[in-house]
Amino acid sequence: MVQQVLLTSKKLDTILEAKELLIKAYETSFNIFDHVKQEMIEDKNILHLNRPLAFVEYHKAEHMSEVSRLYEMTRVFMDRKVTHYFGLSFTEFLEYPPDMCDHILELCYSRQKDELSTQKNVLASMTMEEKK
Repeated sequence: MVQQVLLTSKKLDTILEAKELLIKAYETSFNIFDHVKQEMIEDKNILHLNRPLAFVEYHKAEHMSEVSRLYEMTRVFMDRKVTHYFGLSFTEFLEYPPDMCDHILELCYSRQKDELSTQKNVLASMTMEEKK
């Protein structure tokens, strides 16, 4: 899509026009906003569908917070009970380099697995004693 836009576009007079063209090609290619369709709407002068500020509009497809590392760290920090095992607050945890944060999370996960295994063994032995 980007290559097609570049090959078929008219000669651009300024760097800003080139930048706008590349952003429109990017947004259309990744289904953020269909600028090709928008230009057809503008050409046909369909006023109720015309969105002249679409180029600068915040599009839902650009919302990245749900998949950001920070959101993931928040969820995993809670699931792995980092405060319980290391006594760190969330902000203290985030001060560590990313590789150390990953290591801390791995240690917490390993400890949780061990504790779960121990709990299952204790429960199994208690159940066996009750049956006797």
